[in-house]
Amino acid sequence: MKDDDSTNYAEGHDVIEMVNKRSDPALTSLATALDTTLRKLWCSHRDGTPRQVNSKKYPDIRYLRHEFDYTGTTTDTDLMAALDALESLWEEFRKKGLKAC
Repeated sequence: MKDDDSTNYAEGHDVIEMVNKRSDPALTSLATALDTTLRKLWCSHRDGTPRQVNSKKYPDIRYLRHEFDYTGTTTDTDLMAALDALESLWEEFRKKGLKAC
């Protein structure tokens, strides 16, 4: 989205804000769903402590904590919900002829 609109560089890693700037109700709704699902994921912070993924800073996902390794953290259901939300957003971009990535 940064290549499609250079003003998005100011948003850093905040994909949700990049989508919302388009002022498209369908995209905004899907971005909100993605935001909600991303916030349910758990990652490791720089200091090693657990924290929920900051949806304004998606690279947190690189340090994902899954319940198989860390009890009470990200479940398969959480991951699938985030993936489904992302795929729905991509599909809407494609239907509108927009570049999503």
